[in-house]
Amino acid sequence: TTECKNMRAAASSLDLHDVSVTLPSQVSDNLYLRTVGELCEALLTPYISFNQDNVWKNIHLQGQQQQLSFNIKVHPEGKQLSMVVKSQSGEVEFKNVRIPTQFYGLLPLNIKDSQTTNIMQKLTSQKAPSTCAIEKSSVRTFDNVEYQYPLNDCEHVIFKDCSSASRVEVTGKVTSSSKTVKVTIDGQKYELEIPQRGQATVKVNGQRKNVVSQEDFQSRHQSVQQQDEFAEQEHNYYNDKNTFITSFEDGVYTIKSVLYGLSVNCDYERIEVQTYQHILRNRACGLCGDLNGEKVADVKSANECIMSSPKLAAYSYMIMDSSCQGIPSQDVQTYQQESQKCIKKETVITQIQKVFGVPSPVIKKHLVEEKNNKICISKQPVNVCASSSNPKEVEQMKVQYFCVSKDSEGSKLRRMAEMGEMLFQAKSYPSSYERQFAQPVQC
Repeated sequence: TTECKNMRAAASSLDLHDVSVTLPSQVSDNLYLRTVGELCEALLTPYISFNQDNVWKNIHLQGQQQQLSFNIKVHPEGKQLSMVVKSQSGEVEFKNVRIPTQFYGLLPLNIKDSQTTNIMQKLTSQKAPSTCAIEKSSVRTFDNVEYQYPLNDCEHVIFKDCSSASRVEVTGKVTSSSKTVKVTIDGQKYELEIPQRGQATVKVNGQRKNVVSQEDFQSRHQSVQQQDEFAEQEHNYYNDKNTFITSFEDGVYTIKSVLYGLSVNCDYERIEVQTYQHILRNRACGLCGDLNGEKVADVKSANECIMSSPKLAAYSYMIMDSSCQGIPSQDVQTYQQESQKCIKKETVITQIQKVFGVPSPVIKKHLVEEKNNKICISKQPVNVCASSSNPKEVEQMKVQYFCVSKDSEGSKLRRMAEMGEMLFQAKSYPSSYERQFAQPVQC
């Protein structure tokens, strides 16, 4: 849930920062730095209180190296901060400075995720990486489609690369006493069996790992992880150096692949899958949907059938055997009928050439010629070929002309006709003569 995510984010955020900065004399003497300091002072005047001398005015003491220390305290909601800046000459305190709304979400610093991930989420309005969550018999897909689907003791495909060269897969099942999550990445199999109470079982490629507490691991003379053990709250790498397993104090376990941007977070109550849309867009399948940014037909069946509800499509990702419950009896008939009917999404390709094709070289213009020392123009525009093409097919037609004197008015009409403009007033002139014209049909 959103409340749970916010609570975990708050618990793993750093709201107090101590930063020390040493400025060489060349920098502290810089005129631009002095200007920036004075500008900051002007902008933040309502929030500033000084002790002793003004830090900004003394930071540019000639030829001296400057030591600055910053004590920054960020409000838990990240909407304001307070800061104390100390130097050899004194200190200045900023109280309750409002953080611009554009930077909400970046502070306080969240150490649960990398700062790159935090910035990416801010830039994409929390849409990257995409998140799918399964909790309390409810599934919320990567594309924010929510439907009711309680996991049972059959194994389910939660998320999978459904291309011909499948690289990642996440499955899960729930029993009365535990939840099992399996993640396969490039052939490496990671398995977590999380009981309702007690310690989780960690397996890699079928081999069970010995769980070592964080205190015991850090108390060793050399804190080096052994391949047959799982150290709590540490990054545990095994055969694949791009993938690690870790745990947190609140009982959450994480399997993370840096190579594919995949993170699977789970405890006994919930499973959360995070991944970047650009890596597996439109190639994903499973309970979490197709990861294409569209809500329409988000959860299709394993055979890519569009069913009347996401729940029915989700049944196709149930790996049934004789020992598990299978599809609920009240849904079996409807599921079988819709599976046989199997309505599929059809992509109709638009011929871009028809929509954005090259303009036809056939254009309409008024014809212009001189006769008896007058300017004569056709009363109606006719088809002509552009200068870069020649007629492929022509048809004979009769064209009427009107003639005007070679004065300013006549010259104006001539220029307009030669530029391809329509002479709507041409019909008001009397016809002077008529002649045959070979009009191009195609150029």
